[in-house]
Amino acid sequence: MRVHVAQVVKSQIDVWARQEGQEIGGILLGRVQRSGELVRSVRVEAALLAEGAESVGSSIRFTPELLDDLTNRAKVEHPAFQVVGWFHTHNGLGAFFSSYDTLVHKEYFPLPWQIALVSDPELGNEGIYVWQNQELVPYEGESDAEWYSLIPTGSPRYRLVNPRRFLASIACVVILVAAVTGVSRWRSNSNVPVSTGPEQETVQQPDPSPTQTTDPETAIPEVDPANSGDQLVAEGTKYIVQPNDTIWEISRRFYGQGSYFGVILEHNRIEDPRKLEPGQELWLPSIVEASP
Repeated sequence: MRVHVAQVVKSQIDVWARQEGQEIGGILLGRVQRSGELVRSVRVEAALLAEGAESVGSSIRFTPELLDDLTNRAKVEHPAFQVVGWFHTHNGLGAFFSSYDTLVHKEYFPLPWQIALVSDPELGNEGIYVWQNQELVPYEGESDAEWYSLIPTGSPRYRLVNPRRFLASIACVVILVAAVTGVSRWRSNSNVPVSTGPEQETVQQPDPSPTQTTDPETAIPEVDPANSGDQLVAEGTKYIVQPNDTIWEISRRFYGQGSYFGVILEHNRIEDPRKLEPGQELWLPSIVEASP
């Protein structure tokens, strides 16, 4: 059976002993862990001081009334715990178990899993005594002896999480997420074709020769907008619209005045002059047709 006494309990008993300046005692509260009827461990989580208890030599006098009072206080102050033993001090005498201590333990703490804690705050040592083969012996660590509980113990209300296990779990989750993300990216990248070198685009050079829509011998002359100037229009002249051209400007350029823009629109069946686009072909009527 394993016995564990919380450090806060030991510290509290030491404070009480220094405040009282004499032998003190009280009850120990905690939990009992069982496997079937076999007691695995006893954990001491709290203690209650027997206030005003009478000193008897190197111990205190336990009475049924004192134990009842301590038990009632435990139900109110620590309802989740049960009485797992008692404690007392021997100031400057050492942490031993006297014959009177043995009588008190057998009388008031007879259950096989109830322990006794003896401490000497002046010498700074302590001892724990447990039942073994119906005798009280010093506790020396985990024992394989069979200890049987006489009453069932409740499950703990909470369970402390091991910080190392918690951090290890978080690390595993992070690694798993990173691995899944990496595999997903690798798969997506493997579907992208790999380029073996810079691609060379074939740019088709424009044919410098004018577009021929009729027989070469009867080809229609095109107008070079850079060299057109203000000139008279020959019969069947074709003009390629340049960027920023307007019908008014084209009329002024070829007919000497912009007022002939309507003739150009009518001749080319253009309803909206604002929709003129660069590269568009315009057929310019002769000056005779364009005259008012």
